[in-house]
Amino acid sequence: MTKIQSVINKQYPEHIAVITENGESYTYRALLDDVANAAKPLQQKALLFIIGNNDYPCLVHYLAAIEADVVVLFLSANMATEQLETLVCTYRPDYVLTKAEKASIFSKYTVLSSQDQYQLLCDPLNKPHSLHPQLAFLASTSGST
Repeated sequence: MTKIQSVINKQYPEHIAVITENGESYTYRALLDDVANAAKPLQQKALLFIIGNNDYPCLVHYLAAIEADVVVLFLSANMATEQLETLVCTYRPDYVLTKAEKASIFSKYTVLSSQDQYQLLCDPLNKPHSLHPQLAFLASTSGST
């Protein structure tokens, strides 16, 4: 049993797990399948930037990161390009999930997959990070906390 399977309703796989703000619905079975597919290319203890909104592809990739033991940093899709470029240069994420229109910032990255308007990108150099084994999630703050 995987990490995600242990917390997702397996008893009723055809019941609705997620309803998006657009009214699209996804069953537990579909969610598990999407998470499993999104987790396949991810390497353990890699760093993933999720640059997006509160939507289904971001949820799927966040759960995939949990499944693959990948560290996630969520960033707003509306973040200024200059600020995003600074974060990428500073942290050198192994993977980036971003909307296609922001993908040009990651010209040195390779497209691994596409879902809806998002692309999952990978740093082709992919030098492993020295991340703490218990680190699972990074959060950015305004600097006042």
